[in-house]
Amino acid sequence: MRIAFVCQHGPIEAKAVLLAASIRAHLEPQIELIAAHPRNAGDLSAETTQALKHLDVHIRPIRNPLHADYPIGHKLVALALTAGPGLGIFLDSDILAMRRPTAWPTSLGMVPASRNHHERRVWERAYGNFGLLPPKAKAPPIFTGDATAPYFNAGMIAVPGPLVSRLATTWINTALKLDGDHAIPLGSKRPYLDQLSIPIAAARIGHQIEPLDPDWNFMAWAFRLTGREPPIFFHYQNWQRLREEPEAEAAIAAACATPSVRAALAHIF
Repeated sequence: MRIAFVCQHGPIEAKAVLLAASIRAHLEPQIELIAAHPRNAGDLSAETTQALKHLDVHIRPIRNPLHADYPIGHKLVALALTAGPGLGIFLDSDILAMRRPTAWPTSLGMVPASRNHHERRVWERAYGNFGLLPPKAKAPPIFTGDATAPYFNAGMIAVPGPLVSRLATTWINTALKLDGDHAIPLGSKRPYLDQLSIPIAAARIGHQIEPLDPDWNFMAWAFRLTGREPPIFFHYQNWQRLREEPEAEAAIAAACATPSVRAALAHIF
């Protein structure tokens, strides 16, 4: 199994180090970790590079396949790095692994988004670009309950390894076409182009995205950790939200047990 995430020069570096360290602390040790590094955004710090080396993370150079004003495009090509036997997983960098799952997904899976950010006409236009009709959502967005079309948070994507290359290539092509469609409002593309395009990409290759339990991408802006079992992946989004969750302290402490990790995160914790 392989897990990839973006590690970009600047603020994302520390989040990527914490993510990798928490995976090593809480999940299976044999997981291959891949840090997708957009080199044109700058070099990684020596502390980050050293921490990733100690965590046995492979650093792979990537380039944004979408427009330069959309750095989220890095995740589309980062997903492609998880191709191979078994399972591939892409994770946003602002995630903390907190516990080992009882079983891993066996199909293309994501957690439904908290809300639908697109009007029906946007979905119809987006699917129509590829001669498709929007299917009903099997699991509506968590808050809105709108079943207009499948809509997922792209912070965690589980894909069977043999399907990864095909999905990633189609996702990029789909996003590029939608981004160039001036009939789709800018508000549906920035920052939501990744989430708008991925269910369409899945449909184009004859697959549907299976809804996963929120524990696979536990969104800090939607839920709190208090009084519940730790999720598998806590999507804290920013340092302030993470600091507001005392239940995350033990997971963070375990992740920071390695001196090189502590050095890379010294300015955060």
